[in-house]
Amino acid sequence: MPAPSSRRLLRALNLTTALVGAPLAALCLSPLASPSARAQGAPDLPTVQVQPDLPSTGETGSGWGTYVPFLPADTATISARIARQSTLSNSDSGSLISRVPGGAAWGAGGVSSLPAVNGMGADRVQITINNMLFSPACPNEMTPPLSFVNPNMIASMRVYMGTAPVSVGGDYTGAKVDVTVAPPQFTPGQALTTSGSASGFYRSNGNSYGVDFNATVSNEDSSVSYTGGWARASDYTSGNGTTIKSTMYETQNHALSISKKLADNIFTFEIGGQFIPYQGFVNQYMDMVDN
Repeated sequence: MPAPSSRRLLRALNLTTALVGAPLAALCLSPLASPSARAQGAPDLPTVQVQPDLPSTGETGSGWGTYVPFLPADTATISARIARQSTLSNSDSGSLISRVPGGAAWGAGGVSSLPAVNGMGADRVQITINNMLFSPACPNEMTPPLSFVNPNMIASMRVYMGTAPVSVGGDYTGAKVDVTVAPPQFTPGQALTTSGSASGFYRSNGNSYGVDFNATVSNEDSSVSYTGGWARASDYTSGNGTTIKSTMYETQNHALSISKKLADNIFTFEIGGQFIPYQGFVNQYMDMVDN
């Protein structure tokens, strides 16, 4: 026979089970008994569309424009306007690199300076022009890639001083310079439209002068463009009047572009040429002639 304390414990458990059993059963059966009530309690949430703000290119007055991809913080861009203005003081496209933080132009020929970024230059700076990779053909670095591009031809010059996106390549140790020449221009309507511009400069030091010229004939789906430049300079003088020998040069750059628009595609054929009758190199034991 159980002890009196055990009998009291059993009675307490039976009483607790009797009191809890009915509410617990009702609680367990309530979800099965009221599905409609539960369905009515779930509100219908509206569809939310997230539209990020796109930076404007400045060509339109609205706040929307062409999407600009993400750029690393250590990136600088030289616009076409800055490149054109530089011809007032220099005819060398490589000297534009001195306008970016940490950039410098290692002096060589009058139109053949070597770009350097953070002290690393020459082959350590990778250069692409319209996504085509160029490297100097001369062991003495007398024909750097930027010497084949007249400043007036440049639409933009983007300098990656540290990291670069995979889309532009990243196999370099110093910096990456991505140059884009002016894209083809199309005009609405079937009639042909002709446009062009010409500019010139004169610099008294070294008696240097030159001209830049471009012309375009286009309609809504075809475009033919020519861009050219010519510059000549004699030996320049230092601040105390000393003539710096082997600093003379003469250069010509020509480029012809033929583009056709088909649906959403643009096909472009480009041909260019350079002629340098002479160019002095103050840092070499030789000069350049008939290149």
